[in-house]
Amino acid sequence: MKLFINSETKFVSLFIPKTNFCHISGDEHCFSEIEYLGCDYNDINSNILERLAIISTSIKVLGFNYKYNDTISHGIVKLIEVQKNLKGINFVSTMPRNKPYRKALEESIIKCADTVQYLKISWSPVTKFLSYLVNLVRLEIKSTCDSDWNHLINVSLPCLKFLKAQNIPPIVLENLIENTKGYLIEIIILYRIEDDGKLIRKIYQNCPNLNYLKLKLSNNEFLEFKNLLINCQFLIGLEIIGYTIDWDNLLELLKFSSISLFKFKFTAYFDIWEDNLKHLKLFLDNWNDRHSMLLHITTAIRFLTLRPRRQQQQQHVLRQRLKELLQEYKVKSIIKDYNIDGFGFKEFEWNK
Repeated sequence: MKLFINSETKFVSLFIPKTNFCHISGDEHCFSEIEYLGCDYNDINSNILERLAIISTSIKVLGFNYKYNDTISHGIVKLIEVQKNLKGINFVSTMPRNKPYRKALEESIIKCADTVQYLKISWSPVTKFLSYLVNLVRLEIKSTCDSDWNHLINVSLPCLKFLKAQNIPPIVLENLIENTKGYLIEIIILYRIEDDGKLIRKIYQNCPNLNYLKLKLSNNEFLEFKNLLINCQFLIGLEIIGYTIDWDNLLELLKFSSISLFKFKFTAYFDIWEDNLKHLKLFLDNWNDRHSMLLHITTAIRFLTLRPRRQQQQQHVLRQRLKELLQEYKVKSIIKDYNIDGFGFKEFEWNK
């Protein structure tokens, strides 16, 4: 595929698709003002990125869609390090496994440390490059559970407001949250190891301005979770994943939350909700004098418990009961809106 251009055209946004035949021909001056660039990196010739590194130095957002690739690309490294006002870097999918490649990428990001505000990576750092990103506002980071996280210990990100972490050890998250200087307003933690509430304690001790929180809870963390509800007075949205917790106790704890909290997403096995409908009703009754809530309930199916057809039938019946209950409280204006289908909501997008 050829991308034909002329001297009268100016591109601000460019996405280079997955193809081995894409190349640029014509007046390359058209790319001098690109602000947003995305590409399927595995299938793009490195020479194209090297050419863009010469032409385009005012890119604000870079996005790379990766799969496993252990070949160091001088094109992507050069393209990152020459940018003068790079704000966001987004590495999607699985990233390189070898340390030299990750090291080269991290060192290129250091060259833009003063301007980068958003970063998404899917590997454990092999350098202390995050310590250089003093203006970082949003960080999304994930990797495998057995990764080496030594270079993330004691990292200080004083401007960080948004944190999304997946498969990150609790001790690493605790240090990171403690060193954010109290500016965090949104925390999303996926697939974490239980730590008896230590991480939750770090959150309420160091995040007084927290607005949104998503995490998986266990019963032995309820005491610290109660303290979080009491101390985080600006909490607006709460997303709880609890496949094995006592939902009756959790719903009771929510009475300790600040008046600002009114947006919820609960995820549990569907049979758990069947056993806790009366507790959910009591929770809604006690919400009578508060802000009308947004409520999203996700019902997951246990595997190997019932025959598939019977599971589907029971889940259908439960959804109907849930819908009737929630609709009743919507009529009373205790609930502003609700969702029990599991679709149409993604993390905190439904809140905004």
